[in-house]
Amino acid sequence: MYIPLKSRVSLPSINDEIVEIDAIQEPILICDCHGEIQALNQEAIAFFEYSREEAIGQSIDRLLENPQLVRTKDDGCPWYDRLSARDIPCQTNSGKIVLVWFSCSAIVRSTDALPVILCIGRDMTERQQVELQLRQQGERERLLRRITWHVRQSLNLQEILTNTVADVREFLNCDRVSIARLDSKKRLRVSAESLATGYGSPLGDRIDFESLTDVLSTCCQEGKIVAMEDIALSELSLEDLARLSPLPVKAQLVIPISIGSPTPDGKVHPPPRLERTRVWGLLIAHHCQNPRTWQEWEIDLLEQLTVQVAIAIQQAELHEQLQAANRELKQLAISDGLTQIANRRHFNQSLQKEWKRLTREQLPLSIILCDIDYFKLYNDTYGHLAGDTCLQQVARVLRRATQRPADLAARYGGEEFVVMLPNTDLAGAIRVTESVRSQIRRLAIAHVNSPVKPRVTLSFGVVSAIPPGDVSPESLIRAADLALYRAKALGRDRYCANEGTAPDPGLERGQISCDRASISES
Repeated sequence: MYIPLKSRVSLPSINDEIVEIDAIQEPILICDCHGEIQALNQEAIAFFEYSREEAIGQSIDRLLENPQLVRTKDDGCPWYDRLSARDIPCQTNSGKIVLVWFSCSAIVRSTDALPVILCIGRDMTERQQVELQLRQQGERERLLRRITWHVRQSLNLQEILTNTVADVREFLNCDRVSIARLDSKKRLRVSAESLATGYGSPLGDRIDFESLTDVLSTCCQEGKIVAMEDIALSELSLEDLARLSPLPVKAQLVIPISIGSPTPDGKVHPPPRLERTRVWGLLIAHHCQNPRTWQEWEIDLLEQLTVQVAIAIQQAELHEQLQAANRELKQLAISDGLTQIANRRHFNQSLQKEWKRLTREQLPLSIILCDIDYFKLYNDTYGHLAGDTCLQQVARVLRRATQRPADLAARYGGEEFVVMLPNTDLAGAIRVTESVRSQIRRLAIAHVNSPVKPRVTLSFGVVSAIPPGDVSPESLIRAADLALYRAKALGRDRYCANEGTAPDPGLERGQISCDRASISES
């Protein structure tokens, strides 16, 4: 068999070879052309954990994790070419897998001797571990960026929490991940969770702070991370173990989610400086199949993640506060400050919208305009504070009368109110009017100086029409106002009704009908 010689060294004997290679600080093997070990140095003995007697005479494939690298002959390459200049997984005498980079050369002892193969190894295990650590670190950083991007894409708090528990459970490959929020009453409430199939759900559970396990209490009070590898071997009380048993839990990792509190110096800092932190809640991971050792890098990564989650939570809470403030401002803009029903501006806008809609659909729109009888006299008798209370009571009655989403009760000005009833004909509007009058009568608000009755009464103008395309909604208001004027002229404490949007002169000619029962009422 022809063996290419990469270097020729004249070595007179095996003993000389051993002396020569023992001086080299890397594992060296000398094999024959068939791969049988003939000599090895002291470094190889220590590295592969075989004595010289155990190794000499054995095939080099005994040292390899995959012996076929030496045994196969299918590719026509000599075995040492398949080992040379490559990282080869090897197995020591104790079973440990190590990575070795081999450099193999054919050498001769003398001109008439058969060549031998000199295999110089280099331990690459540490390098492999470093590379693995770098790869894992890169993967963790990519994962952290992905999860951070995921949780910060939304300003919806529940969506942020749901995304977080799903991503963390996938990352840890565990059975349950929950986020529990600490409320103002010092109770934890599970707000979001991700579960493996077949495990119990604590979603929505509330845990009183006083009855918290020592683990959760430590996290909430001191903001410390607690990693429990085996619940059964922990120092939890029997009560705590019983509380966890329905879930069930074998190992637990609890990481506090802390958010900052702005400095109380009264100054505006864009963004606010964080002088101190408070525990907002807990990120809880459960491994339910068996005990688990939580790796330090897992804890470090989750700790970094909870910082990003805390930022996202603060942003979401600020967004919610802004949204609430905007809703409050919007409500203030459309509401009457005293009675808390719609103001005249909002009523006018709503009337325009409904008028256009009902013009298209050719359906009726009704308006009830009402006025508290002799309200100035009421204020003069009882005072303006009592007058405000009276207005609020009347407004509550009108609000209760508008049950459908499109119905609207509004303060039109002073002691005057208006009710809009879309998709309602005149008969329906009169029924609502009678209901309001009946409720006001039951309130029996004293008005001893009223020329009508010794209690508060209202006068009503009721109109209904299918909006024509060539008439503005103000015509309906004018018709209601004329009907109200007619009710007052007839003695108050009554309603007068009109159907249609006839011109004002026509209304004055008697198209207004009034409730005769109220006229004759004593």
